[in-house]
Amino acid sequence: MEAQAMGRPVVACRHGGARETVLDGETGWLVPPGDDAALAQALMQAVQLDAAARRTIAMKTRSRIVTSFGRERMCEQVLARYSLLLAPHGD
Repeated sequence: MEAQAMGRPVVACRHGGARETVLDGETGWLVPPGDDAALAQALMQAVQLDAAARRTIAMKTRSRIVTSFGRERMCEQVLARYSLLLAPHGD
């Protein structure tokens, strides 16, 4: 997420948190774990981007991370969970 917050496209395994943060083909590339050929292909696509494509991905990547995973959003989600846990449950 740190690289994405800096507007950098990423190549990551389709595993864990990357599945939530990377939009495959839009903000980076997700490859199956252990698939060397897919990893090599994704890396080639990333390094072959022209300047305009890099700018487009950078803007979308940064915007998505700040909007969906930034501090304010995280705090909103935590407080919403606390509200659910503290709400009366009509026992």
